[in-house]
Amino acid sequence: MAKARAIVKRRKAVRNIRKITKTMQMIATAKFQKALKRAVGSKPYTKKVRELVAELASEKAALARNGRCASPFRGPQAGCDARRRNKVLEV
Repeated sequence: MAKARAIVKRRKAVRNIRKITKTMQMIATAKFQKALKRAVGSKPYTKKVRELVAELASEKAALARNGRCASPFRGPQAGCDARRRNKVLEV
């Protein structure tokens, strides 16, 4: 009789483990779908940032080729530092 009771107890334990495993799989699937949705949603933003960086890099290269200085110093005091004003951006 004790052997039959042990078998029933073991079957019940296996059933419970199966339920827990199924629930864990469902949670993992939901988390993965949420992450995938976020990744797909950020694609246009990433594309726009890449375009912006490429545009800025090409402008920097054009400034270096033309020998112009891109300095943050402006206004009446801009001419005080000739080295800074005449420095060409390195690509």
